[in-house]
Amino acid sequence: MRKGLLNLAAVAVALLGFNATAMAPVISDLPSPIIGDAVGATGDNTFVYPDAFSLDGYVSDDYTADSGIIWTYETASGSKYAINGVDELGGDDPNNPAAAKQLTANDNDTDAVDSDAQTITLRDIELSPAGGAPYVDPAGGPGIVNTDVVTFHASDGGSVSTKSTIFYTDDEGQDRFSQAGEIVIDLTFGTTTTGWSFSDFGTGLTESRANGLCTTVPVAGDETFAQWFSSDGSGASTSLYDLTANSVYQHRVGVTTDAAVGAANIFQIVANNTDNAFGAEFFGWDKEGGANHPGAVSKFEFWAGPANMGLSGWNASGGAFDAANDAKNDVGMQMTIFDTNNVEAGTRGGTHCFTDLQILLHR
Repeated sequence: MRKGLLNLAAVAVALLGFNATAMAPVISDLPSPIIGDAVGATGDNTFVYPDAFSLDGYVSDDYTADSGIIWTYETASGSKYAINGVDELGGDDPNNPAAAKQLTANDNDTDAVDSDAQTITLRDIELSPAGGAPYVDPAGGPGIVNTDVVTFHASDGGSVSTKSTIFYTDDEGQDRFSQAGEIVIDLTFGTTTTGWSFSDFGTGLTESRANGLCTTVPVAGDETFAQWFSSDGSGASTSLYDLTANSVYQHRVGVTTDAAVGAANIFQIVANNTDNAFGAEFFGWDKEGGANHPGAVSKFEFWAGPANMGLSGWNASGGAFDAANDAKNDVGMQMTIFDTNNVEAGTRGGTHCFTDLQILLHR
């Protein structure tokens, strides 16, 4: 009997351990920092933001203390910014990364004044790599001279959550946080859809406007697609919003469908400006489990920014946003439903609607 009780106790401890890691940490919205060089510890052309913010203030977990969360990071470029002087996550498991890649275990930025690993130090390593002073004045300044999307991972050792934000570098500017995005487009699509046109690139797909920009796809499809696009009504694609220098754009699109989980069609949302290589492409694919079904997500979000280009192309002086190129600085959008039924033996179909669109500008 004693042996049996001991075994039950061991099982209970094991279950408690499992529950402690079953729920991933919750990351709240992270600030969008701007790294300047105007005053203080950063110095001329030294783009470092010491003690920018405390990671403890942006995470919660049902079992693990804030200070016990394992933080790592990655950048879209892989070369512009570093945090606490440590390497990016790379191919490591965020639940068990190398000790040298853990943000809260390291505070190694050699040129920064920072005494707390929890309050992270941010550095533009492209314009002012650690130990490389003196630094040259960056091209394109004063103003925003660099930017990148940075993704943070927070793990309790068994499960992980991720959250992305945008870093900026401001030549001759102050260390600070970017303000909330400025709304430039806020549309709810109803029976009137002025500014949008529909094209059916095949047979069998039909449009309706009672509940948004809607496309009905028959289950017995023939691998065609139908597209809604921003237009002045003439049938030609036109601009939806104008670009401004040193900015990226956040897109939130509402999507509904009457298709069952696993039976919704693929959809694509594109924002593009081909003249200036600026834009983004997003696919929604309701495959297994229903996590990406419009009924589960409803609001799909993506960001549009410039392609990989030199600073002269990003800034106003002589580049893509020079006044002489203003006529080309606009973005159109296309929202497409693909009929893939032949590929999947006629299992997908239904009415899919784009119900609303919000676009926010972030500087």
